[in-house]
Amino acid sequence: MTIKRPAIKGSSIRSAKYVEYFYSRQKFIDSTKDHAAQLWKLLVEKLGIRLARETMREIMGDKKLGPGRTDEDEALIKFIRLQIQSRDSNQSDEKIAKSISESEPYYLREKFTYDGSPELITVDVVSKETMEMTLAKNPDALVHPVGKGLAALEKQVGRIRREMIEEGSLPKEYAPRRYSRA
Repeated sequence: MTIKRPAIKGSSIRSAKYVEYFYSRQKFIDSTKDHAAQLWKLLVEKLGIRLARETMREIMGDKKLGPGRTDEDEALIKFIRLQIQSRDSNQSDEKIAKSISESEPYYLREKFTYDGSPELITVDVVSKETMEMTLAKNPDALVHPVGKGLAALEKQVGRIRREMIEEGSLPKEYAPRRYSRA
């Protein structure tokens, strides 16, 4: 005669139903991870790593991101991208940042109105020379200096250059020497 007793608290004895449930759940988790990995590869292939990350952050939605990029941030990134593309591939991040700093960049905020439509505000980053010509054409434009030091500009130039290489808009020869050019 066998006596049935309830399982002792903390013992490793589990019912067959529980083991079956755990196994099927683990199988589901593994297949879900495979699907997520395939999605990530596809996003990176089609969009590049930077846009793939932004897309995944939008999809997840629950992670608290830092402050979003402002129009001024986007304009500065665009300006730095143009500066990198116009330079020789052998120039270091420091040289590019130094030349940007010496050009005394300014944020230029212009307002435009077209035949009864609401006004459109554009933000650009321009050098001091270009700013003077623009202000002659549009004296109502608002101007203020970028206000980034050389070290901050150098970090941003390096980050943007790596992003451009990863997304394919710059050839690998533009990678700084301290990074692999292979």
